[in-house]
Amino acid sequence: MRAPLFLAAAFVGLLSVGCAPEIGDGCETSIDCSVNNDRICDISQPGGYCTVRACDPDTCPEEGTCVEWRYDPDRTSVTYCMKRCSDDGDCRGGYQCLASSDPELVDLSTGSPIARVVDLDRDPDTTKFCVAEATVTPAAETPDSGTSTPADSGTESVDDAGTADAGLDMSVDPDADLGA
Repeated sequence: MRAPLFLAAAFVGLLSVGCAPEIGDGCETSIDCSVNNDRICDISQPGGYCTVRACDPDTCPEEGTCVEWRYDPDRTSVTYCMKRCSDDGDCRGGYQCLASSDPELVDLSTGSPIARVVDLDRDPDTTKFCVAEATVTPAAETPDSGTSTPADSGTESVDDAGTADAGLDMSVDPDADLGA
């Protein structure tokens, strides 16, 4: 009787290992990424993104690569394990396969890349990883700074705002003795 129970438990254990979440999988909480607390769910990404924060070069799981974001200046940098890919088909819906040299990963104000692969055994210019697709508003649809009006921003115009009021309904007697 013990042997069949042991075999059933071993089979379930093997199945759960085969279904372990990978870097880049969707998630809602970090438990969705790892019951061992060695991965986190980055909920700032669409649908969540299973990752390892503060990775060191060559320390990500097999399916991942260590990417340093916002590395210039150095004090602003942070590293995450990102899912490695060859093309967009390797990434889940809403994500695209990019190399750090691709224009989508360049800061438009400085012309500098915002991410770089830091693994020592991978080519930083050609190694690709899955990142959320950006939604960019074309410049023709974006109002110029300084020319926006309330109608442009969706707020109502107020002719006379009056004096600022903190919402307190009380009066203060200027002649009152405050014990000073």
